[in-house]
Amino acid sequence: MLRNALKANVIFSMLSAIAALALSNSISSFMELANGNAMAFSLQLFVFAGFVLFNALRKGVSSVMIYIIIGLDVLFIIGSFLRIAIEPLSTGGIVLILVSSAVVATLAYLQFKGLRVVRASAN
Repeated sequence: MLRNALKANVIFSMLSAIAALALSNSISSFMELANGNAMAFSLQLFVFAGFVLFNALRKGVSSVMIYIIIGLDVLFIIGSFLRIAIEPLSTGGIVLILVSSAVVATLAYLQFKGLRVVRASAN
């Protein structure tokens, strides 16, 4: 369960980065999601996806690394809600940010639940 949740996080992060790069010039909501800089946003997502993939594929599970991944997911969600509260965004931008945050929240929950299963089976 944990490795599948991590791999899903990798896939979502990679697809989000590619979509931001490919669509930010033609769909304003993607530029709003990327906070006006699709290249930097996508680079951050690619680095994050690499970090998550490394942890998904490694032989042992590092609880610390998984908690870092979950923490970064939570920071993304908090930052998203702050952007919605503070910045003027289009309806499409708000919807895209909310959907992205919902997916990230689901992945964080599954990663947390998966880590609990792994830790319980180790005892």
